[in-house]
Amino acid sequence: MSKHKCGLCDTKHDYPDDPNGCYEYVASENEYLKERVAELEASRRWIPVSERLPEDGVYVLCNIKDDDNEYQAIQSCFAGVFDVTPTHWMPLPEAPGAENG
Repeated sequence: MSKHKCGLCDTKHDYPDDPNGCYEYVASENEYLKERVAELEASRRWIPVSERLPEDGVYVLCNIKDDDNEYQAIQSCFAGVFDVTPTHWMPLPEAPGAENG
């Protein structure tokens, strides 16, 4: 039986006797992607101010709730004090690089 190059894992498998030849590659790639998604979700989540505050002087996106409104604004925190009273905050994303336009 001839071996055919797998388009997923760059390995040659015996088809049709080995139709799942790249299963290990797909399984490991899937695990990596799950870990990466969890990592990104954790870094982009709203953090309650009761949990922790951002570093002093670092601008963050804040969720602010007052008596009548709830809104988001970019603020910085100095010595644990904001100009407003946020409920949650999250880091700002990185600015686009030259290669991203």
